[in-house]
Amino acid sequence: MTLLKREEWQDIAGDVAWTYGFVDEDAVYPEIHSGTGKVPREAWAAWEESYKVIYPEYVTTQQEKETSTYAVRAALQRSNAFDTLSEGRKSATKMHFGGVALVEYAGLLGELRMARFGLSPRWRNMAVFGSLDEIRHTQITCSSDTSSSAGIRSTTGRRKPSTPTTGSRSRCATCSTR
Repeated sequence: MTLLKREEWQDIAGDVAWTYGFVDEDAVYPEIHSGTGKVPREAWAAWEESYKVIYPEYVTTQQEKETSTYAVRAALQRSNAFDTLSEGRKSATKMHFGGVALVEYAGLLGELRMARFGLSPRWRNMAVFGSLDEIRHTQITCSSDTSSSAGIRSTTGRRKPSTPTTGSRSRCATCSTR
């Protein structure tokens, strides 16, 4: 069996839109969530994503990004740069890690809303990838919090070991993930 090239099936798969027979479309996509506003439905149907991605490509790209993140983290752990910072800068660094995790999590909630209530099937599909991206950003930030990485030492002055997110046993103080 031969596999189709992505270009041969992606347009068809991207336009999967359901016709609802037992419920009114306004109940499925309430304006308060979908924000129909002044954009006509025909414009939503014609919307084209600015870039096309499929799941295997997404995973490969994210793996490359994560590898880079861990390489930077490892280099910073060998550095004494954090030790030379003033207490104010150390506190600002810690605040940054906590604040960024919250912003990324808020971005996730927005993407999930678009994935559910988007008026275009292509929009909903892209929002699913956006959700995955925001989850990864939150996880990387939480795994890079001040207690476990980037050369930042605990209050005892000892370095805590850094482990990848999947094997980490430290808890992120911001979002309570492991």
